[in-house]
Amino acid sequence: MKTLKKIFILTLTGVLMISNLFTFGGCAKYENKEVEALVHTAKAYLQRGVAIQYDMGPFKGTSEERRNMNKKQPEEYGYQNADFLDCSSFAWGVYMSALDYNIKYDSTKGLMQAKDDVKVFDYYITGNETDEQKKQLEKDYLNTLEIGDLVVYRKATSGHVMLYVGEDKDLPEGHDIIHSTGDSYDHYEDNGTIQTMAVAELFDKNNDRRYVFNGKMVWFGIIRPLNVYDKFDDPLPENTVNRVNNLYKITASKTCSVAYGGTVSLGGELTYTFTIKNSNDKSVTLAVSDTVPTNTSFVSSSNGGVNNNGNLSWNVEIPAGETREVSYAVKVNNDASLIGKTIYTDNAKIGGVKFTCQKVYVGNTLTSDQMQIIKTNIENVKNTALRGIDALNYIYTGVKTDAFMGTDVDFVNDVMLKEALNVNGKYYKMLAPCMYLGNLYTQKSFCSGERAKIILPHYLLTGDVVVLRDLDNNSEKFYVFNGEQIVDVASADIEVVDDTFEILQLPTAKDINVTLAVLRPSLSLA
Repeated sequence: MKTLKKIFILTLTGVLMISNLFTFGGCAKYENKEVEALVHTAKAYLQRGVAIQYDMGPFKGTSEERRNMNKKQPEEYGYQNADFLDCSSFAWGVYMSALDYNIKYDSTKGLMQAKDDVKVFDYYITGNETDEQKKQLEKDYLNTLEIGDLVVYRKATSGHVMLYVGEDKDLPEGHDIIHSTGDSYDHYEDNGTIQTMAVAELFDKNNDRRYVFNGKMVWFGIIRPLNVYDKFDDPLPENTVNRVNNLYKITASKTCSVAYGGTVSLGGELTYTFTIKNSNDKSVTLAVSDTVPTNTSFVSSSNGGVNNNGNLSWNVEIPAGETREVSYAVKVNNDASLIGKTIYTDNAKIGGVKFTCQKVYVGNTLTSDQMQIIKTNIENVKNTALRGIDALNYIYTGVKTDAFMGTDVDFVNDVMLKEALNVNGKYYKMLAPCMYLGNLYTQKSFCSGERAKIILPHYLLTGDVVVLRDLDNNSEKFYVFNGEQIVDVASADIEVVDDTFEILQLPTAKDINVTLAVLRPSLSLA
């Protein structure tokens, strides 16, 4: 039972009133279906692993890069759709995904200034608190917390928000918070930023980073969006119900044989694969379904998949602790009107939960033999005097594409104008869909205004040309992807770049004004 009361804390200067505090009255772990949905959804984000990032080592990115407020479902994050999600966007996303509810506050500053109807603990730190007052504040804070609350603190110019989920057997001992940490990771392949911690760490003197009385914090509080959530009598979203009922300790994904930003030729094949990992201690059977994408023809399915007039289905048994895959292949229709269009289906479900993967763009892609020619020519050009544009033309010898012309600077100018793509340039038709990073982008005619928030090496295809413009230093560079790494074809030694990922993330680096675009020369034949 929640009881409303006012708590008075005596300070050296008088009486400080903290109003509208709710005590946690020994309620059941999941007080209602909404709370259960929030916890399950937060754990679903946690299971996505490396797919969710906050920043990349020193490449912190802007708010636009770090946040993806349009993706409602944690299942949309996969190896092919790695993306940034900062702490407040994570909190927003959990409520939106679980309850289809917009908590409206998209930053810790906004949460600090939230209305009293959701702010149930509100304390501005004076720096003069006695040890006794600190202990009382900790006691009051912990007694106020309820599952589903947002734990928030604010420094002078930044802050952090976390979701309180209470004791849960799936979390490490003592941990009762799930949050997007804000930590830096140098190896994006191995780490994700949705992690767990204990709320008690906020009151632990040994945790200098998060200790609320460390002299860096100016405010800490509790936000309870459920106070004003007005849909308690409405059914939960279907996706949420199925997630709670069917995907406990299940990690699943849908991937395409062509990665994000990839292209497929007319008549080319695409393979879609469902991967399901069962971390339960017993076997689980899940229904998997999808539809054959528009503008493609069914080719085959694996592991007993049934095709009923384009509706595909499997019943997949996954033993305890094991992983199973099912897949199907389609062929793009040989219709010239499809050039420049996309192949996409968003009807896939695993255990009744919706799963998506990226669109695939229809446009000429190099064959395996042509890719081998590119690789060989990249090696051979080192033994010539050709560099820059001349080297690029040499590398594409034997692979018919539009020629690269002019000086190196002319080439970059024809790709981009400062921060924006040059839609009137000679190479606009070569631009790989969505493979663009920069400060400004207003050309809605390209990829419907979309662009990547993060470009990973596995998005590139052999022969792709990565173009960089450094606006601060007024310099230009371009590279060719050899299938494994990018190669600086303008350097004296035709150098292989050791860290392809680092180059791709330069536009999201803090205080570095760099624009990047990826060209796929084979598209000039489409």
